[in-house]
Amino acid sequence: MAKFRVVVLEQEPMAPDHPFREMEQVILTPHTAWYSEQSERELKRKVAQNASDVLTGYYPLYLVNPAVQRVVDLKVKQTEQSL
Repeated sequence: MAKFRVVVLEQEPMAPDHPFREMEQVILTPHTAWYSEQSERELKRKVAQNASDVLTGYYPLYLVNPAVQRVVDLKVKQTEQSL
């Protein structure tokens, strides 16, 4: 096997004797592997932007669940990219 990627295992935490732990071609990282100061700032900025959008009557730019558009009547915000 050249490369292998698993995002989530069926059982977590991984058992101490799990075969992946012995495989040289498998790199194990914790769920916090995404963390950096820049990513934390960006996450906070996007959360604040979403809250601001909803509180001012718009769908959030970073909408996680598009199904909500069928049941919540908000406006679509025009962005510079969509103009």
